[in-house]
Amino acid sequence: MRKYLDGDILAIREAMRITFVEVGSGFARHEFKKIINAKALGDVNDSFDSQLANYANTEMSTISTNIGDTLKDKATKILNDPDLSEAQKSDLIDDLISSRAKIVSDNEVTRASNIGLGIGATAAILASQDTFVKTWVSTIDDRIRDGHDRADGQTVRSNEAFIVAGEALQAPLDPNGSVGNTINCRCTVVYHKVKPK
Repeated sequence: MRKYLDGDILAIREAMRITFVEVGSGFARHEFKKIINAKALGDVNDSFDSQLANYANTEMSTISTNIGDTLKDKATKILNDPDLSEAQKSDLIDDLISSRAKIVSDNEVTRASNIGLGIGATAAILASQDTFVKTWVSTIDDRIRDGHDRADGQTVRSNEAFIVAGEALQAPLDPNGSVGNTINCRCTVVYHKVKPK
């Protein structure tokens, strides 16, 4: 059990790289096409794949290490609890791994989507040479955080950060944000062309 918990951080990173390239590139291509009304083809597609793989390899290395460390810490507490039987420990570890996997997969798919949107929008904005803004769009329900509720509809220039719960975030799940402000975030960003006056 302990050997499993020490785990292979490289496997987590590879899974994240694949998620970012597959999910993020799809969002990048869609956003690019939406903004400039042309399909993202050839070198642009390769650029999206490369940027997202690079993002996953660099930015996400800290997050994947934290995921592994958090899982290991929680599991170690369970394994060291003298009041639990081996069967109870095994059940709790299985539940822990399952719940953490769902949280991580939900977060990283949403993060990949938002990063892909940003990459596709940036490429399209550079190609079109128009001015764009981006708007924070929250999922409004009983699970929304107060700061994300207040951020809903906030619009900034495409290269600027949103201020969400007192933090500067380029997009939902920005890894530069605190865990409390990013984990389980279900928000997204919409890009809009600024009409000339």
